[in-house]
Amino acid sequence: MAVKTPYGPIQVPLSRGQGRTLSMAEASKIVVQYPWTELPPPGTSIEVMPGIHWVRLPLPFVLDHINVYLIEDGDGWTVIDTGLNREEVKDIWQQVFASICRGRPITRVIVTHFHPDHMGLGGWFAERWRTDLWMSTAEWLWSHYAFRAREKEMDAMLDFWRANGLGRETIDDMRGRGHFYPANVTRPPVRYRRMIEGDAIEINGMPWQVIVGRGHAPEHVCLYCEPLRLLLAGDQVLPRITTNVSVQFHEPDGDPLKLFLASTHLFAHCDPDTLVLCSHDRPFRRLHERLAQLREHHEVRLDDAAAACTAPRTPVDLMPVLFKRPLNLHQQSFAIGEAVAHCHWLLYEGRVDRILGQDGLYRFLRAE
Repeated sequence: MAVKTPYGPIQVPLSRGQGRTLSMAEASKIVVQYPWTELPPPGTSIEVMPGIHWVRLPLPFVLDHINVYLIEDGDGWTVIDTGLNREEVKDIWQQVFASICRGRPITRVIVTHFHPDHMGLGGWFAERWRTDLWMSTAEWLWSHYAFRAREKEMDAMLDFWRANGLGRETIDDMRGRGHFYPANVTRPPVRYRRMIEGDAIEINGMPWQVIVGRGHAPEHVCLYCEPLRLLLAGDQVLPRITTNVSVQFHEPDGDPLKLFLASTHLFAHCDPDTLVLCSHDRPFRRLHERLAQLREHHEVRLDDAAAACTAPRTPVDLMPVLFKRPLNLHQQSFAIGEAVAHCHWLLYEGRVDRILGQDGLYRFLRAE
């Protein structure tokens, strides 16, 4: 399917037509395979393969954890993602250094993307271990921008949400939460090691291919080791929940859902038995079936949103269509961006029109 977007035309196969891998009925029955039923207790790990450790760190949300990973790497260790900048998280890391690393240093820190649960302790690691952070350029730059965000950026974000239908009371509540990023992320380092799509990085003598996904973050780094049939997927592929794909205030006409769906095809060369080390839930298998399920999921949501636009609807009007459960304030901040993302996909595909009302709100109406 050739899609007209603000980035120019791009060929993006959805699950129907070109690129179709599973029927809707087949996709709805997919259950990923979890090799582990247990979880690593705080300060300990589960060794998913020899020399590769899975560690869980707490988050103060409904999504209450992030998975990070350590890989033996010569005389030291490579760490993938860091958790939030909180004292309880640092305490867990200190236990990990003592119990797992056993006196061997952290010699490399890879951050998959700039979001605070992944980048939060990046600066702390770099300073403590005198090592560089490995990131894509866009994610490193965004970590610096987000860390410096102040009232001007907050105003722009809330104005964007207001234009897409968010009510004044909710906006005031969100303003009261303050700037989450700088409160939970150490100052990003001034230097980094750049990772680029297609790079081959050697970790403990094994080659890892850099795969750059988009849609959830600007240049989200995933790493695939073909000999081990192992994928470090970060947030790009999750086994149970769907990755958040949101239009952001700094790119108000963006089409991140197009970028995300295109990215699901970047893993086609991965072995069918690949073990996926993800950032939330548990490591899993059946990568290709899960990617097909994600494409089907978004196709259903797009059809639902288009069907609801028989009268002009703001993205906030469509949130109950896209999300079937009550959302707290934190979840609403993600849900509105995702609702806009679905509206923009439909807009650039020509299935809806966008109308700017006299009240300053954007509404979407099914195209004739």
